[in-house]
Amino acid sequence: MVSVPRDALVNFVVASIRLQNCLAGTFDALPYSLRNAVLRDLRLTSAICAMLQKAICTEDKVLLDTLKVFWPVPADSMVYPALVYLDPTPHWVAMTICSQDEANHIVHYNFVRGTLLINGQQLGVLPSEYRRWPIIQELFGSQALNVFPSPLPGMSLVINRQIPFDHWVHLGVRDTKPVIRATHRGGILELINPGWFRNKNAYQYDLPAALISKCYHWLDLTTGILEIWQQDPWKSKPGNWRLNVLTHHATRNNGSTLVDPNSELARKVAQNFHQFEFPQHITVYQPARSKLRVELKRLELDFSVTQNGLLFCAQLGAVIAETRLQDVGTWYGLRSKLVLRSIRDYLQRSILLPLGETTFEREGSHVSIVIQNNGEYCKFGVNTVLGRIECPAEPVLLYYRALWHASTSHFLPDPLTKRTGVEEALQYLHSGAYLPWSPLKISACNILRMVASLSPRRLYYPPTLKAMESVLWNSDLTATIQDDRYRRVVEVILQRNDELSRFAPQGDAFPPSLPVDGDTHLENRGLSRGHVSHMGFMSDQSYVSRDCFLDGFEYDNVAEVATMLSTWPTEVAMTPKLASSLETMPVIGGYVRSFDKIQITDILNADLSFDWGALVTTAASSSYGDRFRLTFLYSLLAFSTNTNMDLLRTIIAFPLLEDLKRLALPDAPAYSHFRMHETPKVENLVALMEPAKLPHVPCDGTPIGQHLMR
Repeated sequence: MVSVPRDALVNFVVASIRLQNCLAGTFDALPYSLRNAVLRDLRLTSAICAMLQKAICTEDKVLLDTLKVFWPVPADSMVYPALVYLDPTPHWVAMTICSQDEANHIVHYNFVRGTLLINGQQLGVLPSEYRRWPIIQELFGSQALNVFPSPLPGMSLVINRQIPFDHWVHLGVRDTKPVIRATHRGGILELINPGWFRNKNAYQYDLPAALISKCYHWLDLTTGILEIWQQDPWKSKPGNWRLNVLTHHATRNNGSTLVDPNSELARKVAQNFHQFEFPQHITVYQPARSKLRVELKRLELDFSVTQNGLLFCAQLGAVIAETRLQDVGTWYGLRSKLVLRSIRDYLQRSILLPLGETTFEREGSHVSIVIQNNGEYCKFGVNTVLGRIECPAEPVLLYYRALWHASTSHFLPDPLTKRTGVEEALQYLHSGAYLPWSPLKISACNILRMVASLSPRRLYYPPTLKAMESVLWNSDLTATIQDDRYRRVVEVILQRNDELSRFAPQGDAFPPSLPVDGDTHLENRGLSRGHVSHMGFMSDQSYVSRDCFLDGFEYDNVAEVATMLSTWPTEVAMTPKLASSLETMPVIGGYVRSFDKIQITDILNADLSFDWGALVTTAASSSYGDRFRLTFLYSLLAFSTNTNMDLLRTIIAFPLLEDLKRLALPDAPAYSHFRMHETPKVENLVALMEPAKLPHVPCDGTPIGQHLMR
């Protein structure tokens, strides 16, 4: 009998096992060409089955070397020789593998069909309960995994092939949770769930987020060293961080030491990036031969501590500005900004702002603005010579600049721009640089919508009637920030964007125009009423303050009347020209009623000639106890611009002087064309008697009539 070379025999056994594992389904379902190939292989192996049986039993390590290709043979089993023997079932060879933990593994091989059994189980597909694990999908994707029983204690299955870099992956379950281990170069590694290093509800992290997210944490069960592998879950690198779980000390090959993110030093470092970057995304470590380093991984920024204790960024060529230089003279209330100072020019500063969801909150006359960092940032320059914030001509940056000016506006002008935020934002939005020259992206249009939302909504109330106006203000913003002009200028920009979108390639999706919000007529009226001075229709008017002394004869008259009634004098300087003053009145009201007007407007517009008698009657019937009522009444009369103070002083004298109270006043309801010391003339008397004249009727039969006839 011809002897079979050992290598050829191993290759034959491996090939027959692979062929058997690849045959899926029943034999009848296979294509005819594949059926013929399988039948030819069976005839061949059946013809040489005696030679195969003798060769496998003679070369006892052939089956063991073949098994290493499909199954991780325990390392300690090499101490004990594997026992190969014929199984009572025809065409089957068995092998027993012993290990130091007294766990024996029995392997069966059918040298005719190529079937391999380990502990009585054939190669199978990974069960569905394992395939549903997210970590399995993350590690292997959509690969079809075949498994054998695992030789590791506590593990159930092992993938039937080596993973890159010589890893055998074992799967198991512990407390209904998945457990993944890997044997590599004699060591046993266990994959640790990254969720164990953070508590999202309390925002507590045992490791920086850069060493948790998109990382794989393999714990060496022998040494207790946790190695953090980034990007590739199977490749160990010298630059990986290694955490000793016993000493809680993390280092890497160059001698760098990781700073605990919950330590006091890490908190002080994170304070420099307060509300610019979350503390968990800041990695602080101490290199072996240099100053402390700070890494903002997702922003791709790296800082180092200078000799002056400042944080220097090599990518930007700047340091974080001192506290006194954090004020750039504008954008007050924007909490998330980070001001940097150039190391080459002490006066040159720049602003870093994160991108993300924005929240607004009122703080007195200002607004606090916080931006939730989503892993991106933008940079603005501070030009103190021209007094403005500068940025590249990129639509997103330009619109963000206008948005932050508008959102941080105050009624006082900013020291940098010498204008309010509303004025600065509107000047930018009206400039030609803010009109798009190509279709805008959705991100840029969303910024414009935020600018337009700063305009208040104006609606009719009730909506069915144009009777009253309802203005809806944002309670998180001040009234100074909310301006009606934002919406109109944004509509112009988006209209240009719609026109440019017509020339865009087919299939490109562009955001729609600004939706209708509020009544157009009310918005137009609000613009014409509230901002005519900004449109050039009228000049600014000086505001006359009411908290200081004001000059005017009205105030002097009121002060004289109030003083006279409060002191209640016994002597009053009355006018000697009372009759002359009364002569100027065409009609004088009589002394038959009291003054009964109540409303302030009626009292201010009262006519002293018509109400003369009523005012005198009211004054004559008053006393010292009525001084407060009289003060309010006569002060209003004195405040009127057409009041005759000589007549008013005479009226006020009636309650003060008892002699005036005892005067007998005539009881006529009114007097017309009064004249002092007037002597009646015949013409006047005739005119007065003319209406009462009756025609003469002669009566001759009476004694008087006869007497008159004589």
